Amino acid sequence: MEDQQIVPVRMEDAESLSAILLDENYYNLILEHRRLSDGIWMADATALIPLKARAWIDLSGRQERGELVDTAKITEHRNDVFSLATTLRDVLRPRLPEAIQADLGTFLDSFPDDHAEWPAVLGSIRQTIGGRFTPQELHETLRRHFLAQ
Repeated sequence: MEDQQIVPVRMEDAESLSAILLDENYYNLILEHRRLSDGIWMADATALIPLKARAWIDLSGRQERGELVDTAKITEHRNDVFSLATTLRDVLRPRLPEAIQADLGTFLDSFPDDHAEWPAVLGSIRQTIGGRFTPQELHETLRRHFLAQ
C-alpha cells in the first residue's frame, strides 16, 4: 500500500465516467465481467456495452438540456454499443440488476429499426468490423443477451 498513489485523471467527460463508476451496479458489473490480458485487467463486452449505453444516455440527456456536449462522443458511444454487440455470440447471458436492464432498454428503444441514424451505425460497423448486419439482428442480439427473461 505504501507504493500506491492517487492522482487526478484529466480528460473530457471524466465527471460522467466518474458518476457511472460510482454507481454500485455498474461498478459490480465491471468487477464481474473483466479479464486479465497480458497483466492488464480489461472489461469485456458484457461490461462495456451497458457502460457505453449509459454514457450515451447521460450525454444525450445533457445535450437535450442545452449543455455543451461533444456530439462526436455521443456518436462514438452509440456506434460502440452496436459494434460490440457483434461480438456477443456464444457468450453466456449475464444476470444484471434491474437498473442496468432499464438503461439498456432505454438505449435500445431510442433506436427503432427505422431510425435515421441506422445507416451511419451500420456503415461504422462495416468499416471497423466488416460484415453486414441489420438493425433487427443487432437489437435481437442485445435484447437476448441482456434483457431476455
